Amino acid sequence: MDSVTYSGYSDLPPKLEKFLYKNYERDPECEDTPRGSYMITPVKDGLDISGGGWRYICVDSFFVPYEKLYPFLTPAGKKAVDSILSRK
Repeated sequence: MDSVTYSGYSDLPPKLEKFLYKNYERDPECEDTPRGSYMITPVKDGLDISGGGWRYICVDSFFVPYEKLYPFLTPAGKKAVDSILSRK
């Protein structure tokens, strides 16, 4: 996938984190590893999100299409996504 322009580490809003982990099966060895400090990378069709573990084997990875992010976005975030998707 083509990266857009920015990636960086951040915590996720609680509702988005709950959405990501809703049906995610974490490695049993990682259950005691705290989540947090996610690398968030915008790409052409959505966000690549990885992180949540301090051990390499415990890195949780997700891809979320922009359309599925709408319930978690502010009006400014929705406008930014619309511009990425060339919507008006």
